[in-house]
Amino acid sequence: MAYLLLGKIVKPHGLNGAVKVFSHTDFASLRYKKGSVVFYYDGKDYLPLTVNAFFKQGNFDVVTFKE
Repeated sequence: MAYLLLGKIVKPHGLNGAVKVFSHTDFASLRYKKGSVVFYYDGKDYLPLTVNAFFKQGNFDVVTFKE
């Protein structure tokens, strides 16, 4: 399976588990659509995460996940 780099998590955002992402995609609103599954690479494995919410803040995307 081939994976596409969507962005890099740069830091947490707020107290509800959201993360700020420096996005590498031109279609962030489609990639981070509620219910979409994205994969997080932890250095050895790809972990599936389901998008719960997404919004833009300046040059960053802010994403929360169900997991």
